[in-house]
Amino acid sequence: MSVSCSANSIDVSITGNPLQEKSDEILESVTENAVSVNDEAAIEFLTEEEYRCATAKLLNRFEAREVDAVFSQEAEPELSDSVIIEWGKAMLSCGDFRTWAASYLTEEIETTLNTQLNSDFFDCLSKELSEESAHTLMEEQVFGEYVNPLYDKTLRWVDLGIHVPLNYCAPEISPVIGALKNA
Repeated sequence: MSVSCSANSIDVSITGNPLQEKSDEILESVTENAVSVNDEAAIEFLTEEEYRCATAKLLNRFEAREVDAVFSQEAEPELSDSVIIEWGKAMLSCGDFRTWAASYLTEEIETTLNTQLNSDFFDCLSKELSEESAHTLMEEQVFGEYVNPLYDKTLRWVDLGIHVPLNYCAPEISPVIGALKNA
């Protein structure tokens, strides 16, 4: 399988041999299932193209039968762990997680600051949030790489650079975020 992908494009060549056909079948199946997760969650974690890119990268790393066994829940735990970790990394490399991060942060901010933010805030944050901050947040959540889990969430927003779009998207909470940055 020849794969070249970015968040906006993918090129998968199909050769017609049985092993390739199995890879193509798994590519379609895993992508379709991943997209259905978006539908169930009512948020687009990744686009169909981004899921396809991640799955194609996974199929370049592992044999089709291994990937199939994992997603059919028939694989040994060690293989499952390896495939799922690599799929997570592939999704991070193929995807734009700003929409997911905006949703996660909106909920976290509302809870932390005991406030209610409107949909305009979410829309603004998903546009203003940097891809780097969104990826850092996703890695933290998926791989548990947050250095200090007891660290105040609001200070983490400053560390991630999220305070800038927060100030822009919700000027009413700007004084709180500004005070944290200066603390």
